[in-house]
Amino acid sequence: MKSTKFVNRVSELDALEKRYKTENAEFMVIYGKRRAGKTELIKKFFENKPHIYFLADKRSDIDQLKELAGKMGECFQDSFVSRNGFSDWISIFEYLREKLKDEKHRNEKLIFVIDEFPYLVHSNKAMASLFQKGWDEYLKELNIFLILCGSSISMMEKEILSYESPLYGRRTGQMMLQPMKFAEMMQFFPELDMEKAVMFYSILGGTPEYWKQFSDDMDVIENIKENVIRRDAFLYNEIEFILREELREPKNYFSIIKSISFGKTKLNEIVMEMGIERGTVSKYLETLEGLKIIKREVPATEKHPLKSRKGIYIVDDNFFNFWFRFVYPNKGYIEEGRAEYVLNEKIKPNLNAFAGLCFEDICREILVVMDVRGRMPFKGGEIGRWWNKDKEIDIIIKNDKTSEIMFCECKWKDNVGFDVLEELKKKADFVEWNKEKRRAYFMLFAKSFDPEFKKHSEENNILCVDIKYIENFLKQKIEPQRY
Repeated sequence: MKSTKFVNRVSELDALEKRYKTENAEFMVIYGKRRAGKTELIKKFFENKPHIYFLADKRSDIDQLKELAGKMGECFQDSFVSRNGFSDWISIFEYLREKLKDEKHRNEKLIFVIDEFPYLVHSNKAMASLFQKGWDEYLKELNIFLILCGSSISMMEKEILSYESPLYGRRTGQMMLQPMKFAEMMQFFPELDMEKAVMFYSILGGTPEYWKQFSDDMDVIENIKENVIRRDAFLYNEIEFILREELREPKNYFSIIKSISFGKTKLNEIVMEMGIERGTVSKYLETLEGLKIIKREVPATEKHPLKSRKGIYIVDDNFFNFWFRFVYPNKGYIEEGRAEYVLNEKIKPNLNAFAGLCFEDICREILVVMDVRGRMPFKGGEIGRWWNKDKEIDIIIKNDKTSEIMFCECKWKDNVGFDVLEELKKKADFVEWNKEKRRAYFMLFAKSFDPEFKKHSEENNILCVDIKYIENFLKQKIEPQRY
């Protein structure tokens, strides 16, 4: 799928540009999940600037030093270093110091990028110490912008950011790139039909590289068939590859994520499903949280979220969730050549319900934007889901100071009407938060609404947000607020 614009992080790019213009040496750490756009961001940043870009891999130190020497020789037009290379990493830092002190090169800041830094650590366990020495003794007083980048979140945090790392305290800044929000993705695909966009986002999440695999000329089902469950498709083994890169023994982690994607979200449910000790499961969950693959949620009305016993775990990435829900448990069928069976019997009947859960996240995002733009009846504070026993409300947003609260229901279907509103009002009565003095509002999200109900809602200050409203809102072509 072609984007009409450069798919990247405008705010992050601006932050890098601002740092580049300072007179100080900079040491930036950029990390995040694979395919999040880190390399594209960095390449856009060093475009038309003096730079040395080196993509590390799993080869030996000797091979990587040889390749990096070639990059440096090209940058400084030094054929001698290109031919002869370097014997060790300290020689590289010495060479950089020598060149950047030269009058010819010291007037413009050099960007020096090591991409996939964790691979260097794999080949040389002393790499963090070597870069610490290189920064402290050779680089930090120079006109240089050092960037260490990596996709292994655990390795980047351990080898650079943690207190135990030799590089701790050396960085001048860091960026952890998260998947893009729905609104951000729509900036780059403005011509995409909004309903199809919601379905794409539900499956692919906010990873630009995954969106490139889908075609807007095909419907959602065709895209899944051709680009996800085909054995030679890029996305078919993508999640397995990522997890095997991050985790030494991925078997139990796979089982945990699968359990969560199938609705086993409470700690006790996961322990029962896994059949292993609670403490061991908790450690696995903590690791997955650190990798930003899952997250823990508590009802938005909880006063002490960290201590709450109502916490549940959800998969914090749409494509991870889709893959573990529909691909991983059905790989046997797909490998046998029965992808059509998986598509027709496993995916099609459940896809709308799956998209409905993701639609809630999109609605929450829209609510946040509405709040920021001042299009709410009150200034919101906490926002999130609420549940208690068998009662659940998709989204609430509240303000503790003014005792105002909004209850929101999200339905990924057409012709939503009075029954949904009445059910929402009944569930709202079970929410004890400031019950005696609060002022309550109600909002519904859906594909479309029953015309008679929509007229009623307009007369009673109940905001109904349909697909067209979301599209206009994101393009800032919205009608006046009705509150």
